[in-house]
Amino acid sequence: MARGSGQFGRQFGSNREVAVRARPLLWSRDMLSRAGSIGRILPLTLWFSGCLPFAVPPSRIESGVGTRFYERDPATGVIAPKSAGVLRGAIHPTQVLGAPAERLFDVGLGYRGEWRLSEPGPALHGPYAELGLYPLRAPLGRRTRLRWGSYASADVVLADQRAPGVGATLGTLLELSGESAGGSFSHVDEDSAVFGAAQGQWAVGLFANTALREVNDDFSQSVVTGMSLRLPFVVGVACCAWPRFGEREERHGVSKSASSRSKKSRKSEAPIRREHRAARPRRKP
Repeated sequence: MARGSGQFGRQFGSNREVAVRARPLLWSRDMLSRAGSIGRILPLTLWFSGCLPFAVPPSRIESGVGTRFYERDPATGVIAPKSAGVLRGAIHPTQVLGAPAERLFDVGLGYRGEWRLSEPGPALHGPYAELGLYPLRAPLGRRTRLRWGSYASADVVLADQRAPGVGATLGTLLELSGESAGGSFSHVDEDSAVFGAAQGQWAVGLFANTALREVNDDFSQSVVTGMSLRLPFVVGVACCAWPRFGEREERHGVSKSASSRSKKSRKSEAPIRREHRAARPRRKP
């Protein structure tokens, strides 16, 4: 034991030196535990204080209506066109890289849903990967420009009570685009406040696309037109200021006193009515 303790002392030093050397490790563990506890407590603190953080990823959303062709009705077996609605949404990381409005290529990963509008029927939905090409760009201002191009996506089609299918979408897009280069925003009033920052590309446009898919040997095609919206990367916090119970009572008392004062002033302003009585006849002496 003495020999072992001597070797340990020669290698690592005395107990005081070992404690000094181990202090950074203990400090890092302490910091990690504190960071974990703060990460658990901070959302609850923000929630109970009336503040809620929010974030919006760089994305593109398109919604439209159109017609679905060559679809066989499972009940009657009749093939007839049906009106349909489409909603697509994808995250586009290229919208925050460099000058996104001047970029030629665009990539996205999202989810697509299509359903009948005229009558109930099976909904077609599933994930997709998109690749866009926008060669025509016309500047309209310092940070705004008009862009036109096309995009294509490979779709995985999921249907109710059916095996997964495959599909593809080909579309064209004309949009008015701009950039939010680290712009901050805020809104403060008596009861709420919002603070945040935005970075990346925003755009509003019109699109037209056609989708081809095959599910369980059933082929269908849809032609859709609608509106497209690009959102930049946005982070922020929204706070609501709830008045305390004492403040509510004070406000209620102030309103009561103000109403009573208004009533008194109305009474004082009202004209005074005088009653006129007939004079009694005097008696003769």
